[in-house]
Amino acid sequence: CILAYLHIIFTNCLSLNSEFPSTELAISLLEKAGNAHAERC
Repeated sequence: CILAYLHIIFTNCLSLNSEFPSTELAISLLEKAGNAHAERC
């Protein structure tokens, strides 16, 4: 699934930009996208 690919990209970005306060928001958005994707699969 493409979700795994997005997760890899997001994890790489998170490791590079871990000091940004928006990471928690991005994680929550990724989780919401993951939940929606799981419902489709």
